[in-house]
Amino acid sequence: MNDTFSKLKEIDTETKAIRDHILAEKNKLTEEYAMKTQAFDEEVKNKTAQALSALQSSSDKKIDEELETLEADTRASVEALNSYYENNKKQLAGDIFKQVTGTSWEA
Repeated sequence: MNDTFSKLKEIDTETKAIRDHILAEKNKLTEEYAMKTQAFDEEVKNKTAQALSALQSSSDKKIDEELETLEADTRASVEALNSYYENNKKQLAGDIFKQVTGTSWEA
């Protein structure tokens, strides 16, 4: 009987040692997982920041190019309108005068 109790006590001691070892391994793996997760999150954060920066730079460049094109088109349109006005101002004034008064105006 003492032999049986001795064996049971030995098994219980071994079981406790195995549990302690498993708990230590679990804690080690949990810490490893947390560090790997943090490193992965940091890597994703950096890659995302780089991608967003590149996208922002590309968008800014495209917007600047479009603005330059619009400004050039606007300048050309204003110049065309000014030229048309300068070339036709007497005729335009006569047309407006005729609409207002109903009579022709000769300058």
